[in-house]
Amino acid sequence: MIPIKIHCGCGQKYAFESDPADALVDQIVRCPVCDADGTAAARNQVAKHATPPAPRKLGLRPGELSRSVQPPEPVHRELAHAQATLDNRRTKNWLVPAIVGGVVVMAVVGVLVARSQGQKRVADSPIASAADGFPQTLAQVQAWYVEPESGHNGAKFFQQGFDALQLRNVPLAEVPIFGKSEIPAPSASLSAASRSAISALLRSNRAAIQHFTEGAKFEQSHYAVDLSHGCDTIFRHLAQLKNALVVMELAALFHADTQDSKQAVEDIETCLALADSVKDEPAILSQVVRTFGVSRAIVALEQSLNRTCLSSGSLARLAASLRRMEESYARGEGFDRALAAERVNDLALLAEPEKILQALNAPGSKFSPQDKKQLAHRLEKQLTLQPEAKFFQNALQRILAARKKDFPDRLKSDLVAYEEMTLAKNKKLTALQLLLPSFTGRATQEAESLAELRLSATAVALEQYRRAHDNRYPDALAALSPEYFPATPVDPFQGRILVYEKKGSGYVLSSPEPESEPGKRERIRPGPLAISVLTPLSSSH
Repeated sequence: MIPIKIHCGCGQKYAFESDPADALVDQIVRCPVCDADGTAAARNQVAKHATPPAPRKLGLRPGELSRSVQPPEPVHRELAHAQATLDNRRTKNWLVPAIVGGVVVMAVVGVLVARSQGQKRVADSPIASAADGFPQTLAQVQAWYVEPESGHNGAKFFQQGFDALQLRNVPLAEVPIFGKSEIPAPSASLSAASRSAISALLRSNRAAIQHFTEGAKFEQSHYAVDLSHGCDTIFRHLAQLKNALVVMELAALFHADTQDSKQAVEDIETCLALADSVKDEPAILSQVVRTFGVSRAIVALEQSLNRTCLSSGSLARLAASLRRMEESYARGEGFDRALAAERVNDLALLAEPEKILQALNAPGSKFSPQDKKQLAHRLEKQLTLQPEAKFFQNALQRILAARKKDFPDRLKSDLVAYEEMTLAKNKKLTALQLLLPSFTGRATQEAESLAELRLSATAVALEQYRRAHDNRYPDALAALSPEYFPATPVDPFQGRILVYEKKGSGYVLSSPEPESEPGKRERIRPGPLAISVLTPLSSSH
């Protein structure tokens, strides 16, 4: 297998392995965060290993995805909210300056490599940084990702499920998300073709789903990943996890549509457990996939509430799971760990300028030839990137300090990250323009998942209230407290109470729209967040 490592123009780093026989000939590679096309960069790396170039395989359709590398493209579109989609249009006058810049950069890379021969790099030497309680070396990051005691690791079962997933030989054309079909509106019927296709998918993956269900019984998970490699770490399980999350969402939809409410709830609980299996994994991409999993579980819950009647016991279990995850997101644990680990990774990378130059000159890089030449000429005179490292340390100290606040004030950490990125650009710290984008927008992602979890927990509380009050929903959310909900839920973006509107026999629950103030820039936030239950079934006691 060939290791493929890509640093996207949005700042996200991702990696996977490819079979040399496939050589990515007909595969499309996309960034799991911004959906930018990374195919050219991947093929460029494959070409360095190919001897001779692999023959084109017959029978593959142009654009066909390898699901061992990443989930189907529609799944990536579901992640587009993580960051704004990058502009991938190609201009006609790029070739000459790119070649000139490449020659200069590669020449300096050669000088740097030559100078570094005989000098032992110590990746685990302590980083001069504020004593904030976070790891300071790559070895400490790896040790931070603690493995549960023997017999208590849910990831063992989840990985068995990933390995058992059958997607290649299953007809997916009519399967929502994987194929051309869309997830139906909550109050709409599932088409006969989609129902049949989902049924076939679930039958083919019965063994995988059983492994997922077993893994969901454990509170802790630890995947086999070596974080001591820093920016070169390969997260094989994340693409598999995204596929598994979609499978469980579809399972919940199918079982709710066929009035198997008990199984639908178990599917939703398994989906939540799969998402939470990476909650302790100190990597930004892992936390992005976790937010993706939250979204998939919440869509499944909304579909189930509109299609079947959940029992009191099922509602109580869901309430407990949702509140546990909500509390974790409110504390900021997952992204705190991810950003702290990324700080260590990037400082280690700044200690190896030749890698920075190679990343700047990689196919698909958005950096101008002038930026590359400027950094290359500078490194001819000064081997280290100490000014960048010092700036980066101070920037991360500000970002992590801003994250210590509760929402909505924690959103200011995103503004701090954007300010630091802009300042680095103004100071012509080109290397940091490659690294700092990874730290932007993370509080917004976190707040979106927190809002979804609060909406979902409130929806479950509304169902619990309805069961106890002759199938009637309350007139206001305040009626849920304290019996069904600890306190009236608020939106993490605005700090205002969620919007609750009764409609017919159901309701619409939503996150309030931002208030605009004259002369004040509105905080960045996603589109409308809402759960609709418009056709609830009568509950039976």
